[in-house]
Amino acid sequence: MTPAIKAVDLVKRYKKANFNAVDKINLEVNTGEVYGFLGPNGAGKSTAINMFVTSLFPTEGYVQILGVDTKEDPTEIRRMIGVVYQKPSLDEKLTAEENLRSHAVLYELTSWSPTYKSTSEEYRARVEKILAIVGLKGRMHDIVKTFSGGMKRRLDIAKALLHTPQVLFLDEPTTGIDPQNRREIWGYLTDLQKEEGFTIFLTTQYLEEAEICDRISIINQGKILVTDTPDNLKKMVGDELLYISPVNGKEDELKSELINLSIRYQTDNVGKFIINLENHKAQKVISQIKTELDEISIKRPTLDDVFIKLTGEKIK
Repeated sequence: MTPAIKAVDLVKRYKKANFNAVDKINLEVNTGEVYGFLGPNGAGKSTAINMFVTSLFPTEGYVQILGVDTKEDPTEIRRMIGVVYQKPSLDEKLTAEENLRSHAVLYELTSWSPTYKSTSEEYRARVEKILAIVGLKGRMHDIVKTFSGGMKRRLDIAKALLHTPQVLFLDEPTTGIDPQNRREIWGYLTDLQKEEGFTIFLTTQYLEEAEICDRISIINQGKILVTDTPDNLKKMVGDELLYISPVNGKEDELKSELINLSIRYQTDNVGKFIINLENHKAQKVISQIKTELDEISIKRPTLDDVFIKLTGEKIK
């Protein structure tokens, strides 16, 4: 089966830059898959997605969407995809439906009509279905300027899905949206994705969004560090992690003690020591440490822990 997205040795280097914003990435995304790019700001996520959607062309390598090369036929690519960027691409002086109507005319879903009632029956059916799914059917004739941030984001997603794309690209789509609205948006998206079977490619720095994905690539400094399912990635870290913080001024003492005890550890960017318990009991490890501790906690690994293991830093 032809991959929904295929990138081979993909490089993007901006003029006058002394580094590659995207550095030799390779990936294949299966049709119908929810695939995520997880990484911090500046990791290369948006640059990569801009090459996938034909807003940028690669310096080296190539991208195919459903077997079509982005350089050879960008117009066909744009017909097959929907895109939601970090900031809504809406005209706030128009109603929700008028924003969708403008988009529909571009994609030849309907000819331009001055009123909603004079548009095609097929267009009206699609608009009402999409707006119902994202919870905006009752607001379709309201001016977008009156919408909350979460409502604007839902309308932007509805616009991207109006022409029934085969691949939906989401570039940090819920940045600045509160957690409740974020969950609601993903509820709408996953319901529609199951019904229509389109592929989702997501870039995010939110761990809960990455957990939704079938597979994730962790990206940093333009490079893909690892690709796997969320569960398999967390298994890289272990079953349980012990977090300990020494009292102020005792950091070097704790480091020396852990080295002498042959206990392997990592530190995060707030100074906590992270110990993979593996087959050890937390109580036994703690009892061996004589340095005065200020804080002790145990938790199961997260994708942030995976990122720390790979880079030594938290996602931020």
